[in-house]
Amino acid sequence: ALDIANRWLSIFSTGGVSGKEEVATIVSQDLVSADGTFGPPTYGIDAFWEAIETPSNTTTNVTQATTFFIHTCDQIALNWQYDAVTTGYNSTVPVGTPVSFTGNDILKVDLETRLVSNATSCGQWILFAQRLGGRSCTV
Repeated sequence: ALDIANRWLSIFSTGGVSGKEEVATIVSQDLVSADGTFGPPTYGIDAFWEAIETPSNTTTNVTQATTFFIHTCDQIALNWQYDAVTTGYNSTVPVGTPVSFTGNDILKVDLETRLVSNATSCGQWILFAQRLGGRSCTV
């Protein structure tokens, strides 16, 4: 289960996967992914790849790693940590500033293929925006 979770997170890490062909060794062709980071849910590996293939310009040296997980035969619930450094793009903090936050994913795994067939993700993206220098305003 930990290997599957870490392979899933490698998709979102700098240099973690070389392309869609490698992603196909981690997720099923009919993957359903619900992750507000990349817009509405995606259906199928092609839509998933299209949503994630262009990395964010705000950070580089991104790593995502499992910090805790529990699992059943075909599901994995995991907490992950995102670590990166800022690039200066769309940010008010100095270039090279380390940023990190955590999130949770729930993965459904096909027991025959060991590929992720369904993924739901929730990260602390508001905290991430704050660490990039975003500020709240009073209403």
